[in-house]
Amino acid sequence: MMKNFISIAIVTITFLTTSSLQAQNIDASDIDRFIKTFVPLTKDLNALGKRLEKEVDGNNIPLNAKKEAEKTIKKYGWDNNYAKKVGLISSLIGLIAYEKEMKKADKATKEMMLPALNAQINHYKSNYGQAAIDLVRSHFDTLRVVAEKATQGQ
Repeated sequence: MMKNFISIAIVTITFLTTSSLQAQNIDASDIDRFIKTFVPLTKDLNALGKRLEKEVDGNNIPLNAKKEAEKTIKKYGWDNNYAKKVGLISSLIGLIAYEKEMKKADKATKEMMLPALNAQINHYKSNYGQAAIDLVRSHFDTLRVVAEKATQGQ
């Protein structure tokens, strides 16, 4: 389990530290690409991370890590905004799952948790717009299954 975490961390840190921090929105093509590619892409990135893990020299990430990650990501039709788009989709899957659970919660739990949920919803609305939330919500069941399948092999 820890080795998988390290492998994923190497690829993710390398990719995220070299990409812009500017917010990236999503559209229907990103949702479709996520559904079609996220499971095999995650498998390939995990394999890449495990391979690169063997090349780590002390605290230094291998020089070819970013290039290898970009090549793997582009193989599945994603661009350099992959991390931001997949991060947003994944975050919205979590947010919508949280929202669905709150609908089933008892009154005391709702009173305690709804302010945090509403703050998160407002954050996403102000940064990405209601359209991004609605887009993920309209594909939620499929996206959730894909995300679960991608993490089961880890």
